[in-house]
Amino acid sequence: MKTPSSYLLLCVIVLLSLSLNAQVKQTIIPYYDMEKELFGYKDSILNMAAIPAKYQYADRFYEGRARIQQNDMWGFIAFSGKEITPIMYEDALNMKDSLAAVKLKGKWGYINRNGELVIPYTYQMATSFYEDRAAVSNGDFWGFINSKGVLGIDYMFGYDENVYPIFKEGLANVKFREKYGYINPLGQIIIPFTYDYALPFDNGLAAVEQDYGWGFINTNGKAVVAIKYDISNTFPVFNDGLCPVSVKGKHGFVNRKGEEQIPLIYDYASNFEKGKAPVRLGSQSFYIDTNGNRIDEE
Repeated sequence: MKTPSSYLLLCVIVLLSLSLNAQVKQTIIPYYDMEKELFGYKDSILNMAAIPAKYQYADRFYEGRARIQQNDMWGFIAFSGKEITPIMYEDALNMKDSLAAVKLKGKWGYINRNGELVIPYTYQMATSFYEDRAAVSNGDFWGFINSKGVLGIDYMFGYDENVYPIFKEGLANVKFREKYGYINPLGQIIIPFTYDYALPFDNGLAAVEQDYGWGFINTNGKAVVAIKYDISNTFPVFNDGLCPVSVKGKHGFVNRKGEEQIPLIYDYASNFEKGKAPVRLGSQSFYIDTNGNRIDEE
């Protein structure tokens, strides 16, 4: 027979288990109320409102915090709907590595998960933290700070509104004298500045452009996917192991080894999602699977 104390302990264990499971599987997601024309949050399992629709915009939760917007200003809330910060920021990025970049009075700084300012408002531009580094701008050039706000890599890298420098897999894509290359956290050049564009690494590969052709390189700078393709109507990224590419208006898919797994025969192709990708061949539009087989949807 269980004693009252053992029963209480069992209840505590069950509650802790439920709490941990709730943290692992996020169920509170944003939704749009058509009548109010406002955003709120709902429980995706119970399919019922969890936080009333009262926001101009509501983002997903990241690290237990979500960006919300009212009157063109930004703030952060917790799962409970409690405001972690006042809705007072001119702009804000999602929480990453327990810090979020926020803009106030024209300058960017960083707050922690409690809404406390931990890195002052001193930057003209700022990015989220990745691998304990964030790119920040003095208005002319990018440099990198660590999570303490220490400028570890000086302002020297070119600004481009289309490509932000991010540390992924130990390397950051940066621009110097109109060309892109990659540096390590010490600021040392690892892959030379030879590309017209260069994107962050993802699972060992990074998309680069050179002489109007796109391809993918590995962390040693070797071209794994030949740098000869046009981008196929979309951001150069691998989904389900395949990336859409095109040559002279014909579209297909390459795999992460650089092989043309699905021939370049289509007049249109876009990214795979959940095992299927939209394509067009002549006047016919349909989906294909990762083997290139047509999927006839009912």
